[in-house]
Amino acid sequence: MNRTCRAIKAQYIWPKMRREVEEYVKLCRSFQVNQILTPKHKARKEITTTAERPFEKCYLDVVGPLRVTLEGNKYIMTFQDDLSKYAVTVPIGKQGAETIARAFVEKTVLTYGTPQTLQTDQGAIFVSEVFRNTCKILETNKIQSTAFHP
Repeated sequence: MNRTCRAIKAQYIWPKMRREVEEYVKLCRSFQVNQILTPKHKARKEITTTAERPFEKCYLDVVGPLRVTLEGNKYIMTFQDDLSKYAVTVPIGKQGAETIARAFVEKTVLTYGTPQTLQTDQGAIFVSEVFRNTCKILETNKIQSTAFHP
């Protein structure tokens, strides 16, 4: 109902529009069929908890492409601790699984230690065999956020 009104309002408007649209939708056969077939409840979402100690759970992502710097970098690898919200940003030249894995190890793991859990999106870099093996060697539990719902 609300979606239909918004879609119509984007191009048209008239007096008592909402009431007329409401009546039309209630009488619409396909709406009635969909109401019966569509479950009323939404999928249960997992409630996540904040980490209890620093670097227990961390997030990793890549931002870019951006304007190329004088050093030839056009991406930024971002790493953030869940508890403290401490963030590390690392400029990188290219976006590849080996480059990200190397930057992750050299700039975060060697400086701050290995996170217990590392959450990434479903980007090709993070689902690659290279990155999965890096996490496996580091004994880091790698998890992924659902697409478009971090």
